[in-house]
Amino acid sequence: KSTDGGITWVEKFQMDTVAYKAGDVCFVNSTTGFVGGNYGKVLKTTDGGETWQKITLPDSTADDYNRSIHFFDPNLGYVLSNNNKSSKIYKTTDGGSTWIVTAAITGTYMYSLDFSSPKTGIAVGTSGSLYYTTDGTTWNIGTGPTNWPPLISYSRTDQWSVKFISPTTAVSCGWGSIAAGFQPTIF
Repeated sequence: KSTDGGITWVEKFQMDTVAYKAGDVCFVNSTTGFVGGNYGKVLKTTDGGETWQKITLPDSTADDYNRSIHFFDPNLGYVLSNNNKSSKIYKTTDGGSTWIVTAAITGTYMYSLDFSSPKTGIAVGTSGSLYYTTDGTTWNIGTGPTNWPPLISYSRTDQWSVKFISPTTAVSCGWGSIAAGFQPTIF
């Protein structure tokens, strides 16, 4: 935790095994925040990061890694969790005490999710995978990105991150692949 704008840092919590790794972080106010980790764990603080509580997502395994977290307030939030075989989007309405799976996506590795409102969200992943929700619960397959610029033909369109910049516009970025090698892409 830093209290001087990032100049100095104090360790407040250490995962209990070497295998743990942290994913995304989301604070909804100055006291309540969440961090995603592997083994299906989410860390929650309600005192500005002084102490952390471990929450385990239901049906998670040792392979599950919580890559992306988005909370609107201390109660309503989403976690994108994945492993080598599938991805799941979890939703909580009680600050992480209980979770439901709102999407189970097989055959692709999802990397990131973002929301413009509690009901409107996008999740992106490998090979142009894109899912969206308009009710905050049901996820639909969307149309993946198109190549840009139009004259370049990518053999891959992996999207590693997505961010809404307005209620109707989102930007994603990742890696494409052309004959010259891996190239960064923005959609």
